[in-house]
Amino acid sequence: MRNNNRAIRPLITFCLVLPLLLFISLAQAAQIEKLLEQAEKGSAKSQTELGFVYELWKGVPEDPQKAATWYRKAAEQGYAQAQTNLGSFYESGVSGSEIVLDRATGLIWQKGYETNKTWLEALATCEESSHGGQTDWRLPNFFELMSLANPGRTAPASDFPGSATEEIWSSTSNPNYVAKAFRLDFRSGYGYYNPLKSTALDARCVRGGP
Repeated sequence: MRNNNRAIRPLITFCLVLPLLLFISLAQAAQIEKLLEQAEKGSAKSQTELGFVYELWKGVPEDPQKAATWYRKAAEQGYAQAQTNLGSFYESGVSGSEIVLDRATGLIWQKGYETNKTWLEALATCEESSHGGQTDWRLPNFFELMSLANPGRTAPASDFPGSATEEIWSSTSNPNYVAKAFRLDFRSGYGYYNPLKSTALDARCVRGGP
């Protein structure tokens, strides 16, 4: 009989705890739904808290991209905590070298940047780089470069650590005029298709991605 009691106790404990766990889950779901409603209405505080929820897996599956999206929305409104949290998505010193991991996109960037490069020189510089012992560096495309921009900030218009306040080349050519390519102005956070590829701008190399 004593052995039977020992076997039954865990089952009784589970039956007592299960309703509590369900109650907590329902309460979390209701709280997250309320946060989402306020965030979609433009509340910077709620957007920041929702980003925190997605970053640290508080009642929802962990999703760094969604976390960064909500932090960015709040940061663009000048919400200081969101700007701080967004900055934390960039981890410096990966593998002991001056590279930066963007946890929101999974891209790995060189922390430093090359100056006074034509478009062709920028392409070659990245492709020939062995920075950090890696040889698959490349010039970022339009969308990858734009992922570093934060239009809610200026000079620099980015949360990237040590971000330049200059114009940075992308690998994306102007589809209507191949002698020009896309650049991002990190002073304003806006991109342009107008510079000739012979113009001397800056370049930051990237690796990873699809």
